[in-house]
Formats: sequence, structure tokens, C-alpha cells
Amino acid sequence: IWMDYGLVWNHTEFGGIKVVRIPADKVWRPDIILYNNADSQYNNAILSTNVIISSDGNLTWLSSAIFRSSCKINVAWFPFDEQNCSMKFASWSYDGFRVNVIIQTKEGDLSNYVENGEWDLITMLVERNEVYYSCCQEPYPDVTFHIVLRRRPLFYVFNLILPCMLITGIALLSFYMPSDSGEKVTLGITTLLSMTVFLMVIGESMPPTSDTVPLIVPPSMEVSTLKLAYRMKRLPAGVVQKFKREMPAYESSRHLTTVQNYEIRSKIALVLLQNGTLV
Repeated sequence: IWMDYGLVWNHTEFGGIKVVRIPADKVWRPDIILYNNADSQYNNAILSTNVIISSDGNLTWLSSAIFRSSCKINVAWFPFDEQNCSMKFASWSYDGFRVNVIIQTKEGDLSNYVENGEWDLITMLVERNEVYYSCCQEPYPDVTFHIVLRRRPLFYVFNLILPCMLITGIALLSFYMPSDSGEKVTLGITTLLSMTVFLMVIGESMPPTSDTVPLIVPPSMEVSTLKLAYRMKRLPAGVVQKFKREMPAYESSRHLTTVQNYEIRSKIALVLLQNGTLV
């Protein structure tokens, strides 16, 4: 809504006509644009509709538009994250003395808001600012919308978090399997590949950013690295002693029996060798 003193008339002199509607390209319009725009086809975002002109010079332009803006994303708590995005609207070529923008309320109008299946709209606040640039002494006012969005985590819980927790639990249980079990190697390789696939799925579900790492990624990488290191390297002596102390009774007795059998076989071979009957 803006005022144009060149479009004022006395409705009594024109048959009582107080309101007319004409195409938007036939009248002057303020060059209000989105400063943090991220769409190359900006002109196609605004639908060109008629402008409502009143006899007192007030012009009302009710046009629908689809804007695409840039927003800094923080994925540290993905998928339980909240994002705060801003959309700054202001005149591009007019200063505040020629085109002044004001706000009617401090909260955005959500009467026509349609809910989204992935995001919940928490708040939308409106703020008016005045910016002074180094080139000019005039103020440049703008109207900024602060939008707070919260991600709906239900989809990611059932399709990402629960399978990831299940694979992590299976990977940890594989450490308690006997070392001479052939299924232990197969289980370890399977869980390692499954964790790698889930890391790829997580990377595709998030926007590319290098500011923060989601908290779901480090545990998955730690489990994968631990499984890989366990397959490629012998455990340190201190870790082996710790596992021996915490080993169940049947494992200790089986290990002791194996050592005793090896000592008995060594003694028998030594006796046969001394008697000269060993071939």
C-alpha cells in the first residue's frame, strides 16, 4: 500500500467512482525487492495483478509471490533442529526520504499459512531497520521478517535414527562373540558397510555446510573406525589383560585347558624324540 498524489480525483465529478482497478504495469510502483534473494528468475516470482486505486490516492497491490531466499543453516542438532531465517525487503534505488517503508504490526500475518509436512512454523516477527551506508547520508529503511522453523523429526526417527541405533548395537555386540567364530568376521564387515551407507544417507539429507557437524555423525564414525581398527590391528597388551580379567569363567577355563593340552603334547613329543622313535 502506498500513496500517489498524482492519482487523486474528486469522485463527485466522475459519476461517484471511488475505486478503479488497472494493470500493475500502468502505474508507478516502488522497487521493493528481497535483498537476500537466491533465485535467478526473480521477475517470475511476482504475479502481475491489478492495482486497486482509490480516489484519495491510495494504491493497494495484492499480488502473490514465491520468494527463494538464502539462510544460514545450523545442523548440529539434526534432525531435532530449529532454524532462524530472515527475509529483508527494501527499496533498491530510493532512500528513506523518498520512499519510506513502515510496518503495521510486529507479527506476520499467518491467516493464509498452509502447514508443511517437514517443517513447523514457530514464529514470524517483523522488524523495521534503518541502515546508513558510507556512500550516502540518507537513511535506507527496510522491513525484515524473522522466521523461526522447527524440523519435524518423525520421518527421520523411523527411517534414520532407529536403524542407525540398531546397527550400532549389533556392531557393539559383535565384540562379545568368540574370536574363533567365523560369523564374527561376517557380522563385522556387514555392520561396517551398513554404517557407511547410513553415513551417506545422512550426508544427502542435510544441506552442504562446513560450520558444524551433526551430533549423529561422530558416534557412527567412531563405531565404524573401531570396527575397522579391530580387524586391521592387534589390541594393545593392556587391553588384552583387561579383557582377560573380565573374561567369563567358561572362557578362562577353555583357555586354560588349551594351554595345558599344548604343554602335554610338547612333553610327549620331547620324550619320543629322546627315545629316537619319532619320525
